[in-house]
Formats: sequence, structure tokens, C-alpha cells
Amino acid sequence: MILELIKIVSILLALSLLQGFVVRFWRHNETIEKSLSGLLFGGICVVGMMLPVEITPGVIFDPRSVILAMASLFGGPLVAAISAAIAGGYRMFIGGGGVYVGVAVVISCSLLGLLYRHLHHKGLIKIGPWQLLLFGLIVHLVEVGLFTQLPAEVVERVMNTVAIPLILIFTPATAFLGMLLIDIENRAKTESALKQSEARLSRHLQHTPLASMTIDENFVCTQWNKAAERIFGYPAEEVLGRDLSKIMIPDHEKDEVIEILNKLLAQEGGAHSINENRTRDGRHIIVEWYNTPIVDERGKAIGISSLCEDVTERETIRREQQALASELERRNEELERFVYTVSHDLRAPLISIKGLIGLLQKDIDASDSEKIEADMSKINNAADTMGDTLSGLLELSRIGRVINPPENGSLTRLAEQAAESFRDEMQQRGIELDIADDMPRYWGDSLRLLEVFQNLIENAIKFMGEQSSPRIEIDARINGDMIECVVEDNGIGIDPAYHDRIFNLFERLDPEVEGSGIGMALVKRIVEAHGGEIEVESAGDGHGSRIRFTLPQQPIEGVAILQPVEAQIAESVN
Repeated sequence: MILELIKIVSILLALSLLQGFVVRFWRHNETIEKSLSGLLFGGICVVGMMLPVEITPGVIFDPRSVILAMASLFGGPLVAAISAAIAGGYRMFIGGGGVYVGVAVVISCSLLGLLYRHLHHKGLIKIGPWQLLLFGLIVHLVEVGLFTQLPAEVVERVMNTVAIPLILIFTPATAFLGMLLIDIENRAKTESALKQSEARLSRHLQHTPLASMTIDENFVCTQWNKAAERIFGYPAEEVLGRDLSKIMIPDHEKDEVIEILNKLLAQEGGAHSINENRTRDGRHIIVEWYNTPIVDERGKAIGISSLCEDVTERETIRREQQALASELERRNEELERFVYTVSHDLRAPLISIKGLIGLLQKDIDASDSEKIEADMSKINNAADTMGDTLSGLLELSRIGRVINPPENGSLTRLAEQAAESFRDEMQQRGIELDIADDMPRYWGDSLRLLEVFQNLIENAIKFMGEQSSPRIEIDARINGDMIECVVEDNGIGIDPAYHDRIFNLFERLDPEVEGSGIGMALVKRIVEAHGGEIEVESAGDGHGSRIRFTLPQQPIEGVAILQPVEAQIAESVN
């Protein structure tokens, strides 16, 4: 008997799992879900009554009490009504001496389930394993009580053979089935909540101004929102299922970005980064990324979810500000040097003039005309030195502020024009000048660039030394986007320790050589104002010098953004 009951319960519990499918697939429509659940539970009751434990003809025992109690408790009135109607109808169809008791069992179990549901909604009782076990005991004690309404000759046999096994088996079966239905319902609620959450998140990500994308562990794109389409230019259908590292990352950034992605997958960092990316139309933009690894239930990273924004404009401004700050710092340092050197170089002729005035006064008192003339000449020379220094400072101050309209001219012709000023001196000293006749054409301020060549040729002549075959060579060639110009001599050379210093203001490497110490600073300022660079190459004493500077091939469009600080001082002095 007990084995028969256990077999029936096992079959019915397995069938009741179909309720899970009903709840999962029809939860969005409560009426359909409840109706199908009622049909399912009622059908299960019918199956149970088709496999009964039959005591006497017309007196059967099956687990409809378990099914109907749970159907009412978890399904509510509609499920209870449909399942009870099916079960009660089929029991009446079977007929027999226990038909009325059988229908009473159907009604009582359904009502008890609805009562339990009502008390639970009121907060008077919980639904848990122990509560369900107690509920199952009450249901089946009621059912056993109804057995007393069977014909007298059947009651004793039922009580002796069925009552106790029924309570012992169907009571825990009720609790077990109840726990299964709780699990099914909780899973369905969780699944529904997750779907709703995913739908809300998806809607949010589709309409957020930040680009949102997801990749798996192989960097294959699995999610791509509208903002990503706008920022990178790729429609979703072009990137989903493709390796983003091969689409969006420029070659020079690839190693660094792949390292960041691998760190994310290893959960070792990389949550925030700023790097360059490539758009669909080939543009390179600067993007700020916020990354989060996606992990499975074991904590292993299986992908990466990212939010990002185009910060090209912001980063461009930031870098310009950094460049401006660096330029300001350089200018401040230059100002300090300028103030020091100006005070030094202007004080010397002033002291000299003051001393000479004292001597002049004595010579005037002594009526020594020869010494008076000599004193006046020295005072005049000191004044000329100061005037030359101030003129050089004023000229230097204009570079970067005043640029003549750019012209397209011949570098060969420009160098030849600069050399004309020194033709006689070079002939007297036997200096050979070689100017390449095929130098490229330039775009720039011709007057300023003429000054560059004049200063470089003049310096080469000054520092030629006593060479047996003095020579100056001027050449220029195109190198990428720039023109590379070279002025080379075989003079005394420049010690490598002074290569950077020669471009400083008032820097004179040889005090015995005539000059103001402004010329090379002027050359450097003119070259930089044209967007070029300048450097000196020399192995040192007796090895000659090579001055190399660059100029852009395209027309200059503007001037330096900073007005030199010494410009204001020089102009005010002027």
C-alpha cells in the first residue's frame, strides 16, 4: 500500500513541475497564466484519479488533496475554481459509493488552501517548510475526518489500512510540493525582475550620451549603443560579433590598449584610461574610458563592459594649457636671464662713460686737447656699444610679434643675397663660399630669413680662425614636411658643452671677438617663429661647425602666441 502511494506521489510531483513552464512563459498575462495553471492542476488530479489506490469499488484514494490545496494556496481563486471543477467533475464521472466524500475532499482542500492564502496575505502566517508541513497535516486530518462519512462497512477498513499511511506520506508530500512551487515562483519572479532590469538598463544605455559597449574575453563586441554609433561612426550591425581591437585601436596604441584589456580580464586594474581611437571615417579621437569586468558565478571575468566619451576637445585644450604653462615657465626663466644679462651688459658701458666723463673733466681743466679728443672718442664708442645692444634687443623683441606676409622664394637666392654683405671681407680672407644652386623654395618672411643667413654667415666668418683653406657651405634639402637647411664651416668649432648656450641672450663664447651676443638668439627666435627648430653640431676645437635649422614647406599662418617679455622692456627703453 505504502509503495503504491509513494509511486503516485512521485508521478504527480514530477507532473507538477510543468507549472514552472506555465509561470515562466505566461507570467506577462495573469489571466492566461492562472487559467493554464488551473487546467494543469486539474489535469494532474485527473491523472492521479486514473491511478488510484482502490479500497472497494467506488472508494479510491489519490493525491488530489495535495494538488488542490497547493493549487489554491499558490494560484488563488481562479486556479482553485478551475482545478476543483475539473477534479470534482471527474470524480463525479467515476461515481461509486465514495463519490460524495470524494467531492467533499476536493472542496475542502481547495477552501483550506484559499484560507491559508488569505491569512498569509494578511500577514498572519508565513509560508515556509514547517508551516507547509503543519498545513499538510491539517488538510489530511480533515480528509481522514471526511472518510467517516463513507458507508459504515468501509470506514473501518479505510481507517485500518489507508488513514495512517495517507497522513504519513501526503503530509510531507504537501510540504515538499509547496517548497517546489515556492522555488518555481521565486525563480519566475527573479527572472522577471532581471528581464525588467535588463530592459531598463538597455533603454538607459541606448539613450545615455556616453558610448556603451560590451566585449567578451576575445574582445568581440556583444553590445553597442546609439552614442557609440554617434561617436565612432560604426552602426551596431557593423561591429557586433567583430573584434573591436582590430577596428577601433590605432596601431601605435594597440599594445598599450591590449595590455589594459588583459588587466581588466585578469581583474588587476585598467578601470579608467584615456587613449586614442580610430573612427569609421579614419579620424583619430581621444576617448576617456570607464571599464568594468563582467564575471560569472565563479568570479571569473568573461567580458568587459565599458562607458566612454569623446574628450578630444577637452584634451586638446588641456595639452595646449600644459604647453602654454611650459612656455610661460620657459619665458620666466628667460626673463630672469634677460634681466641679469641686460643689467650686466648695460652697466659696463654706463660705468665706462661715467669714468670717462671724470677723466674728460680733468683733461678739460688741464686744457689737454689731445686727451680731450681721446676721451670723447671713448665715450662715443661706449655710447655706440649701448645703442647697438638696445637696437639688438628691440630687434629680438619683434620676432614672434611682427611677421611680414609670407612669400614663396628661392633659398639659393636668399643665401646669395645674405652673402653679398660679406663678399669683400671673404675675398680679403680667402674664404670660399659654396651655395647649393638647387635648394628648394620656401614660404616665409623673407626679411627675417635673410637675417638668419646673414647672422650665420657672419658668425662663420668671425670664428673661422687661421685656416689655410677656409670654407663655408650652404645647402638645403626637403626632409618629410620640412626643409632642412645647413650652414657649415671648417672654422675653430664649438665645444659640445656650449652647443645649447650659444643661443642664449648675450652669450659670447669669445669675449675677444666683436659682437653683442644677440645674433644667435635672434636666429633661434626667427626659426621658431616660422615653426622650425635649430641646433648646432661640432666636435669641438678645430673641427668646424654645422648649424642645422628647419623650415616648413607650407606658408606660415600666424605668429608666436606669446609676446616676449623682453619685448615690452626693450620697447619701453627705446
